[in-house]
Amino acid sequence: MKQLAFAIVLLYSLQFQTAFADSTLHFSQLGPKQSKSIQHYQIKAHLLRLSDSQSPRINLFNSLAEEFISIDPESRNLSKLNEQILQQRLQLLDKKRKQHIRKIETQMENEMAKMSKKEQEIAASLLNQLKYPDLYGAHTLLELTPSIETRTIQDIPCTVYKLYRDTTHIKSFCIAQASELKMDQHEYKTLRDFYLFDYSTQSRIMLASGKGDFELVNLNKHKIPGIIIEQISYHKGEITNHLILSKLEHTPLDDELFKLDTNTKTNSTAKNDSPAKLK
Repeated sequence: MKQLAFAIVLLYSLQFQTAFADSTLHFSQLGPKQSKSIQHYQIKAHLLRLSDSQSPRINLFNSLAEEFISIDPESRNLSKLNEQILQQRLQLLDKKRKQHIRKIETQMENEMAKMSKKEQEIAASLLNQLKYPDLYGAHTLLELTPSIETRTIQDIPCTVYKLYRDTTHIKSFCIAQASELKMDQHEYKTLRDFYLFDYSTQSRIMLASGKGDFELVNLNKHKIPGIIIEQISYHKGEITNHLILSKLEHTPLDDELFKLDTNTKTNSTAKNDSPAKLK
């Protein structure tokens, strides 16, 4: 009897473990003004492989190393982005921004006497946005709010969150819980780490460049758990971009998919500011 009970427990345990194999999420591009494509997120433990049906590039993210690598298999070029490389780039961008600010301030001093009081206020406001984008940028008007709307995508329930800039609705996200996606904690953490890496990289590059009009969302800051399985972007009430989960697979992935070709030519500076298209 004890042996039978042990066998049942063991069988149940094995079934549970196999239910949480490696995960692959396929996203379809449905935007009316966007060329249709399929994006693939292949996740194995702390590694994520991101590819697009319309691009030859292969992108690898290592959540433990906090490093993003993009490879062009045709040219054999490899671009790498991590905190050290990002800091170097931010310093260069910040230096260029301050040089630009000094030129504008010199021009303003020469033109200020010719301006009306209203024009002077506008000029000072624009200058402040360039000098302090973190405080005066349009991103400070962003607000992410949950709605009462829920959806089911590929038999997966998700909750809709809406992103507003001031009172204008600019994006909608449908977020599903990891348990609904049958992702284990390592895969879930890897994808969430990728979200944070992408947000941190893009927002810091934009701010160092003096731009604060981005529409990026930090789910960690809002304490919103889960995975984005649909994103819709709007402009003046019309849909401009639509990404939606089209397929979810839980099958073992070959380790070779996550290994780098040592014969590639390494370029330490990132060619693309955006590691992800789903953001």
